[in-house]
Amino acid sequence: MRNRAPLATLGALLVVVTPAFGATVFVSSDLRGYLGPCGCSENMRGGLPRAAHQLKEARRLGGNVLYLDAGDSLFSSARLSPEAVPQESRKARALAEGMKLMGLNARALGERDDARGAAFRKSLGLPEIAAGSGRTFEVDGRPVAVIAAQTPTQLVAAAKRARDQEAHFVLALFHATLEQAQKAAEAPELGADLVVASHAEGEFGGENNRLLRLRVPVVQVQSKGRSLLRVDLSFG
Repeated sequence: MRNRAPLATLGALLVVVTPAFGATVFVSSDLRGYLGPCGCSENMRGGLPRAAHQLKEARRLGGNVLYLDAGDSLFSSARLSPEAVPQESRKARALAEGMKLMGLNARALGERDDARGAAFRKSLGLPEIAAGSGRTFEVDGRPVAVIAAQTPTQLVAAAKRARDQEAHFVLALFHATLEQAQKAAEAPELGADLVVASHAEGEFGGENNRLLRLRVPVVQVQSKGRSLLRVDLSFG
């Protein structure tokens, strides 16, 4: 089923809420190597410890919790200068360890994750979903599918496979800009319930949380760890 919900902001969170829920899904996106609060934002928003606290509180209250990362998170840039490599590598390892401690269930990939190559990325041991594929989780007795895509064709095909496998909710982690994701979401054949646009161009491309209320809603999460998407699912 599809859940339509209002948008609200709570501290450093972008929250999609429903009156009752059988599962809570958290999604980080476009972290760009940020571990702590971003000094570029009002009140020093963000930081991995704050995100970890939100997950901890949700689990403490009971219910099913999934934590996903949409990609473009490990490094500040797709290309690193030789001087930046040591520090960026340490931050990427720290981020990976933090995500593991937070109970990361799956993540998609972007070019900012491969600044040191695929071998380094894989050595971090994070649960990855390759572009064009997906993973299904049993949540509150219902199959919830998480798919990853880097092209509209991959997006439609992965969503169709998830639907064919009787997923009750399909969340798409789409490595594309908000504008590209909007165009892809308007395709009548797309069987997803929510699309997270995980890529923002340039330094200031991900400055704001955005929700496009289309047939298939599209969300852009504020970059540099300043926001965390929360989706509360209710199954009738």
